[in-house]
Amino acid sequence: MIGPDGGTLEIRSEGEKRGSNDDVRVMFIVPEGSLTAPVEIVMTVEGRFLSELKISFGPDGTSFDPPAKLRIHLGKDLLDLDPFDITATHEHGDEEETVVVETSGRSVRNYRLELDVTGFSRYSLGN
Repeated sequence: MIGPDGGTLEIRSEGEKRGSNDDVRVMFIVPEGSLTAPVEIVMTVEGRFLSELKISFGPDGTSFDPPAKLRIHLGKDLLDLDPFDITATHEHGDEEETVVVETSGRSVRNYRLELDVTGFSRYSLGN
């Protein structure tokens, strides 16, 4: 449950190698004031490599003002696409909009991708 005070959901998957070269961490951050009432938010993460990563949320139709943040931390061994050349598309109804993905190299072992989430419908990274 996340309400008007905001909150964070986090899913981690540690790889087989020691350190963070093959780790995945996904954080969903809802800022204070973004929701007007408590909502039971569900987040699932599928896939391991950047090209196959799928992150799903519910319930459909939930909106955030100001936007929530989706942060994806990936170890360098999971990058089968250039993380600095990623675009995101937000599909809502019959409309699509491009969402800016900010990418940063957090260290020599992992990268962080971050995008704003205005509501739950469908987002896609890359293809």
